[in-house]
Amino acid sequence: MVTPSTFYSQASLSKAMHDLESERQFHHPAFDAVRAGRTRAKTKSGFEGTIKDGFIKETVRCPDYVLWCACRDIGRRMPDDFNADAALIIRKPGVFASRFESGLKKLWPRVKIKVGPVQYDDPCSFVHRNKRPVHLKHFQFAYQREWRLCAFPTASQMPAAAFNISISADAESESQPDADD
Repeated sequence: MVTPSTFYSQASLSKAMHDLESERQFHHPAFDAVRAGRTRAKTKSGFEGTIKDGFIKETVRCPDYVLWCACRDIGRRMPDDFNADAALIIRKPGVFASRFESGLKKLWPRVKIKVGPVQYDDPCSFVHRNKRPVHLKHFQFAYQREWRLCAFPTASQMPAAAFNISISADAESESQPDADD
């Protein structure tokens, strides 16, 4: 099942699933401003905001996108956290990703797709500040060791709900060696 990223913002989801996928927060320290008695401050990059808990909290957003998520490793905790009673083991991730991309391109021929592991960030660190949120998550989720396929259809093509795509073997992807083996 392929899901719009906004799906994961539902409060009814489990703690392991609930996340604002299309945004990330960065916490700029503003301790000097707090000591000076100010309630607002400006960051070195020019962002201005209200000080909360000693930080200026800046939210970086990207447009909604479609994603499919998996774990890079088998973890004992994952079935419980995601209420799963089965697992899909992908032995050739490169072949799977290629087939997945082909399935999406049948729907949206010019869709842009980004595949890869998620990087986990600390909101008080700015290492990932200039990266789009699609492959970033709060470090509280680091145990998930996530790998994802993200697609960026146009706004008019963005689905309103989760949907299935057909992934089929074709001669081209079967004959190519998988770099991930």
